Parts: sequence; C-alpha cells; structure tokens
Amino acid sequence: MKAEDAAEKLKVKAVDAKDTVIDVKDNITDKLTELDRMLEDSVTEYNDTYTLMNDKGVKLFVERSRAVDSISFVEGFVNSIANKPKAFAADFEEIMSNRKQFTEACDFAERELMNARKAAAGAGAGLAAGASVAFMAPTAAMFCVTVGE
Repeated sequence: MKAEDAAEKLKVKAVDAKDTVIDVKDNITDKLTELDRMLEDSVTEYNDTYTLMNDKGVKLFVERSRAVDSISFVEGFVNSIANKPKAFAADFEEIMSNRKQFTEACDFAERELMNARKAAAGAGAGLAAGASVAFMAPTAAMFCVTVGE
C-alpha cells in the first residue's frame, strides 16, 4: 500500500507542478502582451512628438527664410534713398553678416539633405533604423540653421 500512496502523492504533486507551470506560462504571456502594447504606445507617442517637432522646426525655418527675403527688400529700399543716415550703414553691415551666416547654414542644410538622401537610398529597406536616422538628418540640419544663431 505504501507504493500506491507514494504513487498517488507523486500524481498530486505532478498535477500541482503542471498547474504551476501553466500559471507561470500564462503570467509570462500576459506580461509579454503588456510589453508589446507599451512598446506600440511608445512608438506612437515618439512618432507624434517627432512629427510635431518637425512641423515646428520647418515653420521656424520658413519664417527665418522669409525674414532674409524681407531684409533684402528693406536693404534695397534704404539703398535707393539718396540721403540715408550713416547709422543705416552700420546696422545693415550687422544684418548682412547675420544674413550671410544664415544663408551659409542653409547651404549646409541643403548639402546634408542631399547626403542623407544618398545614404537612405544606399541603406536599403532592411536597415529601417539606419534609414530613419538618415531621414532625420536633414531636419536636424534645418533646425541647426534656425537655432544655431
């Protein structure tokens, strides 16, 4: 009878162990599902934030580009006035220096944009992470132009 009792105890312990393994497996599955959901939420939040940042940066760049055009127009107008004050010359010299820095930075951004496009084309579809960095480079260059001064 002792052998049968021992066998019965082993069966009970085996069933308990099996139930424990199933519970652990379900718990791990639930945690993995929650991690997947959290990852998706994080990716969505990142993409939304990146899009917002990109839009604001592009707007700032466009406004600064318009300012350069306006300065050129005002400079031409002031230069067309026969008796302009000498203070205008000093002010316009500083403005021209700032405009030159901005346009040089714009040229730099254009070169970076072309390099990033070449890099993205060469990266291929298999390197999605590298390609996203390459696509971010032109935006970062534009922001450097707008914030760097």
